[in-house]
Amino acid sequence: MKKKYLAAVIICVLIMATGGTSAYMLQKNKETPEERSGTTMKTTTNASSETSTTSEKSVAEGVGDNVLMVGAIKIEMLSADVIEGSEISTENRYPVEYFRDQTLPDPEETEDIIDWDSIYEEAPEVKDLQLSDYDAYTAEESEEIIDRNKNVIDKYTYTKVKPRKFYFIKCKLTNMGNADVEDVFPYYVVYDSPEASEISYNEVLCYYDKSIYTDGDERAMRYYFFRLNGHESMECTIGLAVPQEFGENEKHYYGKPITGNFSYDPAKLPDYVDIDSLPKTETDDQ
Repeated sequence: MKKKYLAAVIICVLIMATGGTSAYMLQKNKETPEERSGTTMKTTTNASSETSTTSEKSVAEGVGDNVLMVGAIKIEMLSADVIEGSEISTENRYPVEYFRDQTLPDPEETEDIIDWDSIYEEAPEVKDLQLSDYDAYTAEESEEIIDRNKNVIDKYTYTKVKPRKFYFIKCKLTNMGNADVEDVFPYYVVYDSPEASEISYNEVLCYYDKSIYTDGDERAMRYYFFRLNGHESMECTIGLAVPQEFGENEKHYYGKPITGNFSYDPAKLPDYVDIDSLPKTETDDQ
């Protein structure tokens, strides 16, 4: 049944795709959750100049530390409690009601990997279809080509299982300006690995114990928002469900990814925190 569903998805992708556009590039240029939910920072009149000054300061210093700036908000990541995915079902220190979905996340995630190069070699008409102009084939013709080559597509479609690690991070937030601010935590971890040819990132935020939006659609869309008065501070815990993409040598940097067709090193930029290097949170059983 999964293969039939996958074939249907492939048909839709092939119909909509323009020549040579890959799914990965679409992923890299998609809107962030902040943009989808319209999460423009709310401040009073003087917030714009304060945010600009703070951002300039964060560029000049802070590389490699445990601090990132979200507008005028300084987020200090104090310590991390790292839990292997297989242990999340027995973990009781992090109440389930503070997970946005109010359920424990799965200990692993799966992804269907399609080996297009092998498919193109064995089924050239699939390559012609995918690399063709938008209107070169009708929907019926596209479906016929996929149906004829279904066995080849299934043959080179693999399910990759990626175990997760859960990072429960204690944070201190401080509003560095005079204006009241409402904003949102970054959703992402950026990966760095010798095995990675390009910068990649995943949406990983799953837990927050100080949410101000906890009901209905607001919970779904704005759960990870915070609100601070001028110069106010607060402490909280966030949780990240991080799939292991590349193996033991990968590094994880928390922060908002820079999108575009270029590479960068998050370790050399401010406003990324190496979450693997954070001090370990002291727990009652230590």
